[in-house]
Amino acid sequence: MQSPVHHHQRKHSSVPGYRRIGHWTVGLFALLLLVGVGLLTSRSSGSTTVTVHPTPIALSAAELVNPLRGFYRWYGSEPIPQPRPAYDHYARYGWRELEPTRGQYDFSAIAAALETAEAAGAKFAFRVMAVNGFSSPLEVPDYLMQEVGGTDCTYYDQQLWVPDWDSPQFLERAHALVTALGEHFDGDPRLAYYEMGIYGHWGEWHNGGLCAPPAGTATKQALVDMQLAAFADTRIVMNSGAEEVAAFVYTLEQSPRIGVRVDSLCDPWFDQQFTDSPAKLALIQERWKTAPIITEFMHWNPSDPALCVEQVRRWHVAAVANGSVSTWDDYTAEQQAQLIRIGKESGYRFVLEQLTYPIEIMAGGQFDITSRWSNVGITPAYERFVVTFELRPQGQANVAWLGSSHLDLEQLLPTTEPVSITDQLRVSYRLKPGVYDLSLVVRDPSGYRAPLNLAITGRTDTGRYPLGTLTVQPGPPWHDLFLPVIIGSSHRTRP
Repeated sequence: MQSPVHHHQRKHSSVPGYRRIGHWTVGLFALLLLVGVGLLTSRSSGSTTVTVHPTPIALSAAELVNPLRGFYRWYGSEPIPQPRPAYDHYARYGWRELEPTRGQYDFSAIAAALETAEAAGAKFAFRVMAVNGFSSPLEVPDYLMQEVGGTDCTYYDQQLWVPDWDSPQFLERAHALVTALGEHFDGDPRLAYYEMGIYGHWGEWHNGGLCAPPAGTATKQALVDMQLAAFADTRIVMNSGAEEVAAFVYTLEQSPRIGVRVDSLCDPWFDQQFTDSPAKLALIQERWKTAPIITEFMHWNPSDPALCVEQVRRWHVAAVANGSVSTWDDYTAEQQAQLIRIGKESGYRFVLEQLTYPIEIMAGGQFDITSRWSNVGITPAYERFVVTFELRPQGQANVAWLGSSHLDLEQLLPTTEPVSITDQLRVSYRLKPGVYDLSLVVRDPSGYRAPLNLAITGRTDTGRYPLGTLTVQPGPPWHDLFLPVIIGSSHRTRP
């Protein structure tokens, strides 16, 4: 049956009094009425609720592999066994490989690594080196050696050529290289971060073991600036630089989102790289709250895995290289367990402690979902993930509705008490009445990363966590009655 008001409007639209009111006024009245209905719905529909208490996953269970935390793939290797391959890959490249001849660049190795990572559902990160004492006596192009000049050094019986860091030609060609790299890869969704390199032994911003003089302050700052500019849309990670202080402090002061790489995990030198410098310590102590601390093992055989765990927790390490270790079978069962624990202790670990939702909602209405969250890890997340609620017709796969929580996992630091979040959500009036399955999934809004693993049981193969069912009741009849008036009025002129 039609509303008498609506019938009167259609029958007597020529009445002068009605024309003075106008179509816009009717539309506005209908809109206000709909808003009032929505407010009433939100108050009345939440009187009966369901509370879910998910089961936490203990740290002793299998590792929860997630992005930018735990173990990452090291030069194509993952000797420490994990439940699935890492979501992050890493490698380094010599300048010579990337620029075989002057101005002719070959970035095919980086492009291939990005493709490999993408095929594995992972991201890739890299650094560029001008000196590499482990594997190459010359890491710069021949032309650069001739134009720049440098020093022949010996490192553990290995002959190395170290460029004149302060040469204007060196800076000019370094700028050309990193600019070309940025043009190719900056902002690439497959690139997790770019690691500041070029200068120092292994691109680590120190001259350890080299006979050549270090670069001056102006040169170091110029190398920092050019790389920040080239990768303006990519996360940057800066090496601790061993005893280097000025370049490290200068870099980290540019942005709180610049992360830190600290080598030599499992060795006292790992801690000394920060504690020996008050300036470094002041920057590193709180850096983990906004940017990742990334590391790798000392040498090729971490002899004290228990020290590794202690250091990971002390400095809030996010990610550890799954490499630079001996053959897995060479370790005792106790050592293997300790090595696996290093990855588990690293990074974030989110727990949904409790969630309450209404057992019944109305189409077109507003409702609340209240949840309590803990982070029992040691860092926040370092990429954006959105906690999303989904409704599916019971037993069906298609998503009929989804809504996002305002919980920010990049701000969810380690907790001692759960954090409570209340999300006010609204469903469309077009949502069909019936019984729906409610689930939660933690999504990468860009669609690149797989859904996040929470430290609770119940995850499905699609990355969702089923919460229960709720019933959607039909919306009020005013929706169908006034929506055509609102839509129609918005396209009319006043009579």
